[in-house]
Amino acid sequence: MSIFELQGPDGKIYEVDAPDAKSAVSALQKMIGPNAKEIMAQRSEAQGGVAGAVQRAEPLNLAAEQDIRDPGAMAALASGVTQGATFGFGDEISAGLASMSPSLTYDQALQTARGMSENAAFARPKTEMAGQILGGAAASLGTTGAVLGAGRSLAGKAGLGALSGALEGGA
Repeated sequence: MSIFELQGPDGKIYEVDAPDAKSAVSALQKMIGPNAKEIMAQRSEAQGGVAGAVQRAEPLNLAAEQDIRDPGAMAALASGVTQGATFGFGDEISAGLASMSPSLTYDQALQTARGMSENAAFARPKTEMAGQILGGAAASLGTTGAVLGAGRSLAGKAGLGALSGALEGGA
């Protein structure tokens, strides 16, 4: 058996002892759950804490790594929409909200949010990119529509339209 180094959905690198890459992916999927920390600690203890002494196998192929890091189509789309609608600040906004919890720091929340976004972009790049385009378009159209609808007269609408264009980078 060989040791495979796999990156999990949380962004951490896991070592999995398996006969082949497919079995390693399957084992990691089963391992990631409520008791994943216990399993990893037991494995490290069983090896005597010396990770460098194990034989490394060939790197996992792209399809298998995408499979293990895949958050699902809807999560990848939502990640893209969030990033697009917030002009790339979705991770930071999410981390700011999550860090309001006393058990989580901003840096921890930011690392988790970025890991989830990176996994979505890696496993489903087309879906995530489509989400970014949709989010950016929705933010742009929503801002323009709100601003233009606010003006009552033609001159007011023209002025608000120019302001909207300037704010969106059109000036």
